[in-house]
Amino acid sequence: MNGAHLHLIVNHVSLFALVTGAIALAVSMKTKSNDLRRVATVLFLVAGVFGWVAVETGEEAEEIVKALGGEYESFINEHTLAAAWAQRSGFLVSALAIAMEWAVRKKKNWVKPLQWILLVAALHACTVFGRTAFLGGLIRHTEIRN
Repeated sequence: MNGAHLHLIVNHVSLFALVTGAIALAVSMKTKSNDLRRVATVLFLVAGVFGWVAVETGEEAEEIVKALGGEYESFINEHTLAAAWAQRSGFLVSALAIAMEWAVRKKKNWVKPLQWILLVAALHACTVFGRTAFLGGLIRHTEIRN
């Protein structure tokens, strides 16, 4: 396994953790399930960690792709810029998830507003991560290019 394999594995984990976490959070808000809320929190933390790892492994993946030759530079640059936004989005969602769990224990009246803020941030992060993944796919998957 090389850096490109590792990069592909970890970036998919973060995207799917975000999507699943957003669904779990929405259902937990509807059903008032503490267990689902905790599952969502864990998934958001996983997404944040794996998003960070994806950015860290991106440099090695970039070197491997450039060694293949070809016209990849513009695709890589656009993907790199999007990845920076995705990383920040992942950190924000992780921080909000921690804040929500803190509020459950210390500031009960903050829980509901924090859940809504977290849900909106998570849905936004899903779009940011999805776009970043799409731009990453453009690098080597010529069949999805215009």
